[in-house]
Amino acid sequence: MTEEVTFQKISQEDIISEMEKQFAQINAYMLVVKQLKSDAKEAGYDGAILAKVAKARADYKVAELKEKTETLLNLLEEENDE
Repeated sequence: MTEEVTFQKISQEDIISEMEKQFAQINAYMLVVKQLKSDAKEAGYDGAILAKVAKARADYKVAELKEKTETLLNLLEEENDE
């Protein structure tokens, strides 16, 4: 005797509800990041730059950030040479 297994299709509302929870978490984390950027500014640092470095690290894209930074620096040097 074989037992039939059936799976219920997840509803759109279930998906929306789960996404809503995830977005609420993201929003909460971004409030913390905003506060950290403010703390950095108060300490004399550029919070936006520190956030960019932290994001690159979290996304494993440090090499890409370095490349873009070098490109930007080269463009600025060329502009100064004119």
